[in-house]
Amino acid sequence: MASLQDSSTIQSQPIQWVLMRIILLSGLAVLVATVGAFSAYELLAFRNGSIEQLRTLSTAIATNSTAALAFDDSGQAATVLAAL
Repeated sequence: MASLQDSSTIQSQPIQWVLMRIILLSGLAVLVATVGAFSAYELLAFRNGSIEQLRTLSTAIATNSTAALAFDDSGQAATVLAAL
């Protein structure tokens, strides 16, 4: 049988402790939301940066290997690919 002096209920806690818990929980919620948003942004930025680097590299390979492909020069094509 629980007594009326049970310290686990919110009503029996001093208002300072209740307010401190509310502030800490709201701060924790904001921190979790901020970390989630920052992580999502970094993931998308990394993905977009990787795609842009791959696009740039493929453009450079295509530009440098056009002559080797047009003249069917496998030696020059190997040289271009070895430079990577």
